[in-house]
Amino acid sequence: VGESTDDKSKREDLAKKTGTDYDKAWLEALADRHKTNIGKLEDAKPTDPDLKAAGQMGLPKIKALLADIEAAQTQVK
Repeated sequence: VGESTDDKSKREDLAKKTGTDYDKAWLEALADRHKTNIGKLEDAKPTDPDLKAAGQMGLPKIKALLADIEAAQTQVK
């Protein structure tokens, strides 16, 4: 799977930033990615029990990581 045009654009914009601007943009991109992944896992309707179990195990971890990212965002000035 290749990189989407949107992902490439975000990566290129991020590469132009430095210092605190980079930190803020990187954390925002990371939070957006985690929110997208949470939405996909919550909307998924797998029929395979092993796949369903894996998604249910992963979801709390991704939500915890998102909480950490959001906490870090409040620290970056």
